[in-house]
Amino acid sequence: MPERVTAVNSTSDTFSWLAHSAAFGIVAGWVSGLLSVLALVLPVIWFTIQIYQSHTMQKWLYSRRVQKLAKLEARKLVLLAAVDEYAKKLDNSFHT
Repeated sequence: MPERVTAVNSTSDTFSWLAHSAAFGIVAGWVSGLLSVLALVLPVIWFTIQIYQSHTMQKWLYSRRVQKLAKLEARKLVLLAAVDEYAKKLDNSFHT
């Protein structure tokens, strides 16, 4: 049984299709000399947004965040161990 398409999916798919077509048309117009270089700003912005929102890019950004968090957690553990060691030295110096 085919998947039911909702109005939201249909609208966003239609907009995406139209925006891709318009962006391609603008690039083609620039290549053919009908449009100026300034017209290329819109397709560059559109394709940059599309690349940023892609599954691959989001997965890459997520994995970088996870790696950064892991490094920060490791640094935190090292610092906590150093503070604990320093506290033990201070405690020993007060008791002697």
